[in-house]
Amino acid sequence: MTDRQLVNVVLKIDRYNAPYVITKPFHHSQKTTEKFEDGSVTIKLRLHHNYELERLILGFGESIEVLKPKKLKNAI
Repeated sequence: MTDRQLVNVVLKIDRYNAPYVITKPFHHSQKTTEKFEDGSVTIKLRLHHNYELERLILGFGESIEVLKPKKLKNAI
């Protein structure tokens, strides 16, 4: 896989899991892009869309919402 196949992934993490995801990043490219008053956050990742990413997100259940890309959002 090449860098051209990397995708920008934007996730919203609920307030209960935000502290964990901030201190234990999903990927080295992770950046917190927004913090909300209720304690939830949005994060951005730049990585390959793969099965492991989908499993990681699904493992958090409804605690994580995929905002972008649409292809990943539909897969989840």
